[in-house]
Amino acid sequence: MVAGLEAGVDDYVSKPCAPRVLLARVRALLRRRPSERASTEELLTVGSLVVNRSRREVRVSGRDVGATSAEHDLAWLLASRVGTVVTRDALSLEVRGIPWDGLDRGVDIHVSRLRGKLAGAGCQDVAIRAVRSEGYQLVRRDP
Repeated sequence: MVAGLEAGVDDYVSKPCAPRVLLARVRALLRRRPSERASTEELLTVGSLVVNRSRREVRVSGRDVGATSAEHDLAWLLASRVGTVVTRDALSLEVRGIPWDGLDRGVDIHVSRLRGKLAGAGCQDVAIRAVRSEGYQLVRRDP
């Protein structure tokens, strides 16, 4: 074990290991390691929507929508995966730092508030679409 840790191993799990423990350790490692793509990009643009990571801003047609920190994180994650369904669990881990338990409505509330702010800013070419029993996806609307 010591040799592995000295060689650069991030964690160690001994057998037998409960599946929940293994899953929790993997999730913890993923939270600590920023994605390579996200670390190189500061701006994500999808139609009239611009998410600025360094300034923590969400803008529509140049106008700041007044997103909270959680709404910014949500917008960033969805904009980085346009057209891809992002699970509620992934959104909850990114936005709230906790896994989704199947009953918690926190992610849904953040999505609802972000949708309202985007609509209030006049965003008509991008929408956050719910995918039943899965999660949400950011999609481009036809003009």
